[in-house]
Amino acid sequence: MENLVERINQKYKHIIIRKGNEAVALNIPRISTEIFELDKALGGGFPFSKIHLIYGPPASLKTTLLLKIAASAQKYCRYCLKPFFLKNNGQYICKDCKKSEGMKIFWIDSEHSFDNSWATKIGVNLDNLWVAQPEYAEEAIDIGKMALYDGDIDVLVLDSIASLTPTVEIEKDAGDQIYSPGAKIMNRALRIWNSAILSYGMDTLKRPTIFLINQIRTDVTKIWGSKEKLPYGEAQNFVCSTKLRMNSIPESKYIKKDSSEVTYIEGSFKVMKNKSYVPYQEGSFRLFVRPTDIHRVGDTDDYERVFKYARDFDVIRKVGSKYLYNDKEYDRLEDLKYDFVKYDKFRKIRENVLKEIIGESRNKQN
Repeated sequence: MENLVERINQKYKHIIIRKGNEAVALNIPRISTEIFELDKALGGGFPFSKIHLIYGPPASLKTTLLLKIAASAQKYCRYCLKPFFLKNNGQYICKDCKKSEGMKIFWIDSEHSFDNSWATKIGVNLDNLWVAQPEYAEEAIDIGKMALYDGDIDVLVLDSIASLTPTVEIEKDAGDQIYSPGAKIMNRALRIWNSAILSYGMDTLKRPTIFLINQIRTDVTKIWGSKEKLPYGEAQNFVCSTKLRMNSIPESKYIKKDSSEVTYIEGSFKVMKNKSYVPYQEGSFRLFVRPTDIHRVGDTDDYERVFKYARDFDVIRKVGSKYLYNDKEYDRLEDLKYDFVKYDKFRKIRENVLKEIIGESRNKQN
């Protein structure tokens, strides 16, 4: 085997063969969504250098979730994929390589619905994000190909697959019969884009990550079973590493009776496919669209959930009538919560809790 491996590695310079115990696939860093319940269901977040699919009905927070993921990705060092920490002067910097350059986001907006002001409220740094608004499907695919092969990007977002329009549909009359042009285009596009990711070799630090958004359609030809289907073919279901279904929450669930203003939007999800963690996990979260005493726009209701798990795993310990975290005492749990509302402090305690939960889950599987 040693001679075989040596010959193959010499012939194919961009392919590295190694033993299974030397593989790094299961240790790929992950992009946190900054939503505790979703990170818990995904095993820590979305893995870098993979293709991920997010789909769901209208108004199910698909685009807003991707904006939140983009904002989170920009807080990761693009050289070592480690999360930044916040310095006293308000600057984000990497502890390992001492660099402050976050990930670059390339957003293909085929729906032509990207809103700068909403993206800024969610936390996206527009100086580190590029938006392309193609007119037809082939143009979007070529732009994505050029960005992945020739561009210096880290995350590619396509919003959305369902809104791509092939040129053949534009050129022909509305009544002409056309058989699955979108599925053929998307099938080819995903092969090209996946090859672009693999062209970076085994170095996962350099491979870009792709996020796809899609909508839901009804298959009228089905009589039994679910009639739900995704437009533009089945290739997207097979090529993606993670498949996340978002669900709408009835409006009456999150509008207060004594106010006509919406303070938060509630969304639910189910992980339909996950190649690197336990699939079929589901949950819900609240995304705040107006600021409150402890929440900014774009924050989620993570505080109560995280602190509950933190006490269960003794990340926060109760000693007598006081609460202890990192040798610092707090008279009340509320005092500790308000002290940790700041992003960088809260992120540390959330990461510690996630490690405990995910580690315990992996131990049960073994």
